[in-house]
Amino acid sequence: MWWNPFTFEEGQWYLWRFAGAEIAVCRTEETWQGFCKSLRWEKRDASCTGPLQEKPAVQTALQTNVLNAKTASLRPFLPEKPFLINLGGLKLYPGMKITLELEIPPALYLMAEKDGNTPEFIFNFVPFTLKETWHGKNSMEGFFCSSLPVNTGVPCNPAIHCSLTIRNRTKNAAELNAIPFYAGGLSVYEKDRKLISEAPVIDALENNFRMAVETADTEYGTMLTQGNKNDPNLIRRGTSALSDLGGGLQQGTRIIKNITGL
Repeated sequence: MWWNPFTFEEGQWYLWRFAGAEIAVCRTEETWQGFCKSLRWEKRDASCTGPLQEKPAVQTALQTNVLNAKTASLRPFLPEKPFLINLGGLKLYPGMKITLELEIPPALYLMAEKDGNTPEFIFNFVPFTLKETWHGKNSMEGFFCSSLPVNTGVPCNPAIHCSLTIRNRTKNAAELNAIPFYAGGLSVYEKDRKLISEAPVIDALENNFRMAVETADTEYGTMLTQGNKNDPNLIRRGTSALSDLGGGLQQGTRIIKNITGL
């Protein structure tokens, strides 16, 4: 699989092709070089190959790092920037739930593997890009998000599959519009050559909300990157008004306020 560690031969370029995007890395003694040819997520295809011993035809935005290591691996991470999911006013009636099957473009880190110790960071690659959009009350209050489509589109092996469940525990119908979703703290697993993340679950209650992360290591498969399910962007409990909340917490509660109208 593309995520397995291997030893980089001296002065040899290695090339990965991910659904139309490309990543290339070369090690010469302790000097590492790498670059990424990015692609719009909606233009991806289904092909994936690598790492191949092949010199890239074009080198753009070349990164350089110095590290005493010979063995490394690419690892998939969920981006820190929040996503914005547009559900167009979908109604969720009392007692009902909806599960969104999302395909998320990963960020890829090249990590040096050193005798069972904690891997060391070498490079950060962003092979896929999404349209950037603003979410907030107005042009002054809000934050930038990446617009994430709900439809899966082209099957793509590098995509991280995430099941996001929203449950309406209130006595009123809930309207789901544009939902900001923070995914950066979720762990990523590989099972049957497919990337899977932990599954967030949101309960919208009468006067508050609860957001948690379901984990089942044996079900998900082999962990590739460990997230932080205690990340304050992932787990929320409370009823405080937005004006009473700090920056990160304020952003995290908007996903619930859009659902319940609190």
